[in-house]
Amino acid sequence: SLLRAKGKKFRSMFLQAAKTCSNELVDCLNSPQKRWCAFQILDVFATDADEDSLETDDSIVQQQFAAWKVGMDNEEAVELEDDIRATASWLPAELMSLLKSMGERTSSVEHEDKDTLVGYLLAWITCLNIMDTAGSADMRKRASVGA
Repeated sequence: SLLRAKGKKFRSMFLQAAKTCSNELVDCLNSPQKRWCAFQILDVFATDADEDSLETDDSIVQQQFAAWKVGMDNEEAVELEDDIRATASWLPAELMSLLKSMGERTSSVEHEDKDTLVGYLLAWITCLNIMDTAGSADMRKRASVGA
């Protein structure tokens, strides 16, 4: 891609844009006209990001935690909250929401339109790339971000 070919000058510029507009870039993955550029910029973010790249949206963390902790004992709930916080410090909030909604959908793949499926696939690849970077950056949190 252009970002890989032109080296560090463009990468640092796109990294700053990706940090600032990560949620908007995730939204663009569902637009056929914007998705490839958005994916390339998110790839720069995924490769070069660090744990402090994003401001964590605590409301998403609390919302997920409240829904998922039902029926858990205290120790499991604490561990789950730690995992959610570790993951939220790396993933853009919009990407977390998109992945969560993908898992909740009851329709089968056959009933989804092609553009939606391509957007989901690019979001999933972006998530995997970010989690790979996160796991490499801090081995102590590898289990949390890989969970």
